[in-house]
Amino acid sequence: MKIFFRLLGFSRPYHHYIPEYVIYIFMYIVFGLVNFTLLAPLFDILFNTGNTRVVNDLPGFSFSVSYFKDAFYYYMNYYIRTTGKGGVLVYVALVVMACVVLKNLFGFLSQKVLTRMRVNMVRNIRNELYQQYSHQ
Repeated sequence: MKIFFRLLGFSRPYHHYIPEYVIYIFMYIVFGLVNFTLLAPLFDILFNTGNTRVVNDLPGFSFSVSYFKDAFYYYMNYYIRTTGKGGVLVYVALVVMACVVLKNLFGFLSQKVLTRMRVNMVRNIRNELYQQYSHQ
């Protein structure tokens, strides 16, 4: 355990990486969850189950899950009326693909932050070892 805490001491100068990493990983999780929630309307349209919610009016903005779901169903019903089910399928598929791309982008950026921190930490450990063994 002493070795772990000693190595953890090398990460102390890199505390400024933590907020960036937390933001990226939070966005990664959000877009990952959006992917799963958008699969239900996609399958409803593909398999013609008829379980799609009908929302005729765009709801007033509020920062909640129900607002975003209702807004999504509003636009989906709008596209069903204007372009048909094929157009809606394209719309939902494009939204899912955009969410997948954004999820992967934020996953990449979070790994990039961790890699920068790890490289700098290893460099400091090597420099300290070099200083320790070269000045004996």
